[in-house]
Amino acid sequence: MKDTLIRHFLSNINNLNRKKHAFAQLDYNKTNHFIATFLTKEGYLRGFFFFQKYLKKKICVIPKYDVEDKSSILFIEKKNKFFNNSQFIKRKGLTKICNGLGIGLISTIKGFISNESTFWLKIGGKHIFKLK
Repeated sequence: MKDTLIRHFLSNINNLNRKKHAFAQLDYNKTNHFIATFLTKEGYLRGFFFFQKYLKKKICVIPKYDVEDKSSILFIEKKNKFFNNSQFIKRKGLTKICNGLGIGLISTIKGFISNESTFWLKIGGKHIFKLK
């Protein structure tokens, strides 16, 4: 269930960047709130806010664009949910994404952490997505 929520949120952000819209309205849940916070702190989103529409809570995501209308997100690689065993990465298998230019979100014992933090904490985990 959580896998499909994450994939749906990331595909909406990917479509938002391709079509160069100003914002996207998505359903609110805790995982969407965390991923939006994570991407805002890393500098890939301009921001987000919450609103209520017909007694349903929604999240509005605002993407970040350059002066030349280029998106800050070049690609999003979502992990396939059918290959759960191959997604787990041991601490020795951690590498930097695009020589440190990209980020990845990894689910660990300590919660969701970026790939750079897991490298320094020397813990492994399950890859959720990669972003550049």
